[in-house]
Parts: sequence; structure tokens; C-alpha cells
Amino acid sequence: MRQGRGQPIRADGPQTHFKKAGTPTMGGLMILAGIVGSSLLWADLSSVYVVSTLLVTLGFGAIGFYDDYLKVTKQSDKGFSGKARLGIEFLVAGIAVFFMMRTALSAGVAGSTFGSSLTFPFLKDFTLNLGYFFILFGGFVIVGAGNAVNLTDGLDGLAIVPVMIAAASFGIIAYLAGNAVFANYLQIHFVPGTGELAVILGAVIGAGLGFLWFNAPPAAIFMGDTGSLALGGLIGAVAVATKHEIVMVIIGGLFVMETLSVIIQVFWFKRTGKRVFLMAPIHHHFEKLGWTESQVVIRFWIIGHSRHGRPFDPEAAVRGDDTGHHIQRQKVALFGLGGSGLATAQALVAGGALVIAWDDNPDSVAKASAAGIGTGDLHQANWADFSAFVLSPGVPLTHPKPHWTVDLAHAAGVEIIGDVELFVRERRIHAPDCPFIAITGTNGKSTTTALIAHILKSSGRDTQLGGNIGTAVMTPRSAGGCTVLCR
Repeated sequence: MRQGRGQPIRADGPQTHFKKAGTPTMGGLMILAGIVGSSLLWADLSSVYVVSTLLVTLGFGAIGFYDDYLKVTKQSDKGFSGKARLGIEFLVAGIAVFFMMRTALSAGVAGSTFGSSLTFPFLKDFTLNLGYFFILFGGFVIVGAGNAVNLTDGLDGLAIVPVMIAAASFGIIAYLAGNAVFANYLQIHFVPGTGELAVILGAVIGAGLGFLWFNAPPAAIFMGDTGSLALGGLIGAVAVATKHEIVMVIIGGLFVMETLSVIIQVFWFKRTGKRVFLMAPIHHHFEKLGWTESQVVIRFWIIGHSRHGRPFDPEAAVRGDDTGHHIQRQKVALFGLGGSGLATAQALVAGGALVIAWDDNPDSVAKASAAGIGTGDLHQANWADFSAFVLSPGVPLTHPKPHWTVDLAHAAGVEIIGDVELFVRERRIHAPDCPFIAITGTNGKSTTTALIAHILKSSGRDTQLGGNIGTAVMTPRSAGGCTVLCR
């Protein structure tokens, strides 16, 4: 497209910006081409989350393109009506949120409100159901993110690097939230299907690097509203899809800071006639103070990176380093309250888990309740609230056909584990050097296990026998001896 005199510059802006007049804009088209092309090649286009995110990205990109077109053709820094622009943005965002919400609701157990609920960091068991107001909330998040990035895009290279950092962070979040096992380990909400968004976010990083080559100071091209609105909307859409709307405020802390500076400036000027900042958004304030453009950009990059907190360590999360127990504070379902099941339930409670246990035998349920174990009919439970499901020995996982609890766990995306797996995970945390012998097979397991345990005891080793014979594997035991397990 011929752009004539190129990008117009604000008349009240920093003096150093006037030399940028005429720089080509709409560079966001380069970024969008890379994102859309990569998504068409490698993303699962049957995913509602992928399609909804691309809808927001292209919709906001089109709005930004029209705004850029008006600025270039009229040679004015004013685009089309702000109210009309926001109205169209909310319409596009609302449609995307509706379909994402409906998908999340249909993927959960009947009666679950997870799809229309707001979640909170570090409080997995607490959600706030907004009902259809979630469409308004989600739309606000997406529109806010789009315009926050748009406000930040005022200096060469300032917006694109924080966008890539946010894309990398949300790429990890989307992949983990879309994987039931990782989501359970890391105590985040499992949202089936969001893992595909990592493909789009990876494309953002690649396209962003390519664009930065031309946008590095002095910029040969600006992304314009075409790019900034589209990228911000994309990040906002992923935050809504993965149920990390509040986390986005932290990840996008730089964008929030820029937006707040504008809100504060406008509010205070209308109220008092005075300005809080020399110029808003706040990056212009520091330019007015005498910082060079490169100083502002690089220091803001540092701020954008530091808002992400400590490095993510999945191994520490799996090991349970932060809690000392990998199921602490988790809500766990358990079926089967025989000897092994009851011992497992007691061990889970001792470890800090919130256990809901059940059995087809009323006497077993009564015995568990008398032992202080929480019981409840798992037919009626909201499985979306469970972090894991423990299936006791003897209850069929696959053959001759899966138990009904297995079907419910699969439908909700809840990880299914057994008492042996719990034992191994706890051993890894509390007694990683303790010798452990596992014995399995079709015939002769019990005899072989008993003989090995006898030999080890006779040799003076502190040996404990557990599993299908002896004590249940989750029965408390010392950490220094050797455990022989029969399954």
C-alpha cells in the first residue's frame, strides 16, 4: 500500500519524534502474516480456542488497519471514533468469549460452572461463577489488553519485546493448562484443548523477532494499530481461554503501568487542570525528563521481564518443594474403601489433602466416616473440582470394562492414579535413598515376595512387606529400611 508521507507524528509529542515523520506504518501486517500462516500449518483448526483466538487477532487487526489507514490518508494522528472502535472491539471479543465459555462448559461434568467462572491464582478450589456476565468480563479483558499494548507502542521496539515475553509465558501456561497431568502437578486449572494455543504463541515470538529486525531503533517501520491491537487482543484471548485473566495483569505489568498512567493523567487533568506526568503514556514522561529513547526502551524491557517473577521450575512443583507434600491442599476423589483404600485415604488426609471417598459397600463407607475420612457419593460430585482420582486395587481401570468412576474422571480430565503411584511419589520426596523392590507377575507373586522379604530380614535389613500381602502400601512406615512390594 502506498502511504504517501507515512506515519503522522503527534504535534505535542517529544521533539525527538518529529524526525520519525514519514516512517511507514502498518507493519503489523508482517506479524499477522507470520502468525496466521503458522497457525494454518500447525495449529488444530478444529479447536474452538484456536479459532476464537484467531478471530480476535484478525478482528482487532482489521480495526487497527482501518485506524492506520485513516491516519495515513488524512495525515492526522487521529483515527476513527474512539467509541465506535471500542464498540466493534467489544463485539468481536464478546463473540470469541461466548464460544470459549460454551466450550469450557460443555467439556466439564454436567452442572459444572467452570467455563463461566473467574479463577484466582493460588486458590484452585475457589472460583467465582459470573454466569453470562463472564462474556462482559472476558470482553473487557481482551479489549483492555488490546488497547494497553496499543498505548505502549510509542517508541521503537518498546511494545514488541514485552509482547514476546508475554507470549512465551502464556505459551507455557497454555501447554500446561491443556495437559491434565501437568495441570494437576502444578495446581492450575485443567482446560482441555488450550494446549494448541502454544502453537499460536510460538508463532507470535517468531513473527515478533522478524519484525524487531526492522523495528529496532531507528525503526524502518512501525507496527501501527494494526499490530498492537491484534497482539494485545491475542494475549487477552489466551488469558481468558486458559483462565489466567488475573495472572495476565502480572505478566503484562508493563502494559498495565502504561494504561494506568493515561487513566491517571486524564482523570487528574479533568479534575484539577493539572498533570501528574509531563506526558502520558508514561514512556513519554521519561523522555521529557531527558532519558534517551534507547534508555527508555531497554529499561522498560527490563521492567517487562522482571514482572514475571521467579523462574518456573516444573521439577520443584512435581517434587512438592514448596509444600513438603505433593498432594497438600488438593481435593482428591477416592473409590474403594477396603484395606488398601482406607489406608490410602488416611495417608492422603495426613498429607493435607481434602479427600472425598466412596464405596459401593455402605459398611465400608461408614467405617471410613468413623475413621474421620470425608465421604460422599461420587455420582453427585463436581469432578471439575478434583485434582486427582485414586482408584483402589481391584476396581477395574480398563478390563473387563472401566468402572463408572473412571468414565467420570476421564470426562473431567482428572488424573487417575493408584496407591502404588502415590507411594512412589511420596518416597521420592521423603525417602529418595530408601531401597525399594517391586514384584509383579501372573503367578507366584506372593511366594516370591514373602521369600525375598524373609531373606532380607534374616540378613539384618530393616524390611517391610506391603501391597496385596502384608500391610497396605500407604500404611505409615519408617523411611530407613527396605520395602518389598507385591502387586
